Amino acid sequence: VIAIGITAIGTFVGAGGLGDMIVRGSNATNGTAIILAGAIPTALMAVLADLMMVWIERMLNQVKQKSEKKLIGV
Repeated sequence: VIAIGITAIGTFVGAGGLGDMIVRGSNATNGTAIILAGAIPTALMAVLADLMMVWIERMLNQVKQKSEKKLIGV
């Protein structure tokens, strides 16, 4: 999730991407729409990545618990 935020900052070293839209919008006179066009997709990607990681963690915990029960013999 942090990596997604870091990529938005990457525009300051010439990487481009959605961070470039955010910076261009902040430099424009009325750039609210441009800022949102970069910020909303960036935020959505971060939230979706977090939700996906939570889901993966839950699945792995279930597998771990099942294997521990087999070892104990419950």
